[in-house]
Amino acid sequence: MIKLDSVTKKFDDKIVLNSISLDITDNKVIGLLGKNGAGKTTLMRVISGFFLPDEGIVSIENNDISLNPVDAKKNIGYFPEKCPLYEDMRVDEFLKFRARTKGVLPRHINKRLRQVKEDCDISDCGKFLIKNLSKGYRQRVGLADALVHHPKILILDEPFAGLDPKQIIHLRKIIKALSNDHIILLSSHIMNEIEVLCDEFIMIDKGEIIANEKINENDKKSNFSQNIHIEINLNLKELKNLSTNFSYLKIKDAKEIDSDWIAIDLDLDNNKTSVNLLSDLSNKGIKVRVLYIKKPNLENAFIKLMD
Repeated sequence: MIKLDSVTKKFDDKIVLNSISLDITDNKVIGLLGKNGAGKTTLMRVISGFFLPDEGIVSIENNDISLNPVDAKKNIGYFPEKCPLYEDMRVDEFLKFRARTKGVLPRHINKRLRQVKEDCDISDCGKFLIKNLSKGYRQRVGLADALVHHPKILILDEPFAGLDPKQIIHLRKIIKALSNDHIILLSSHIMNEIEVLCDEFIMIDKGEIIANEKINENDKKSNFSQNIHIEINLNLKELKNLSTNFSYLKIKDAKEIDSDWIAIDLDLDNNKTSVNLLSDLSNKGIKVRVLYIKKPNLENAFIKLMD
């Protein structure tokens, strides 16, 4: 359970969070949205106990984080945007070290490592040096670190940053599975991922919550059927092969930009997303330089609310 009661945070004379109140009790994924400087990261750090509120109460599993920080933080797994990993350590060595520093009893460490590696799909990576892992695997090691002490709450700051489409899809599945047993609060600048992954979203502007809405399954399905504008390195003669290879596309308009690039307006079937399209194009060796969703969706709502 996460409960914030009139939480305010200041840096010098600047109010970064202004009387924020939240009450989250059920296991689910909650997306945190806002412009740069809106207060998203500060809110995550206040909930995680890295910053204490100047006013108000932050309660984690009925523990006031200002009065009882040790018990409160036991229930939180924090995954920062730039996750600190010791690159010269092997995965198992790193996770054992982190388990010890987080107070996992020695007799439980090996069991916890097996569980978090399975949860994060890195069971075969224990002996690998972290510096030799891809960005996607490093993110999963960071997530395993956040989970190793068995917290009830996960705070994920931009977990998809720097990942390619395949890695995004894989990490999304992992996070969704973890939401069966955890409250997950995540921020992401990838609006489509918030729509696909989250059960609700919280929008922050100038340190205040301006929207807190559920994303129901009907909304998700309707958002999957998207009108997309994309620019790819094909010519018009090759466009027919694209329709054949990707049967879920309905091409509405196409024009040649230059000899190597075409601009296409298309619709996706309702069981596909723009991330699937990017992944499939990448597998075919087709480069993409522009992609945006034209249908009104969460991104449009975000822009409208931020105006």
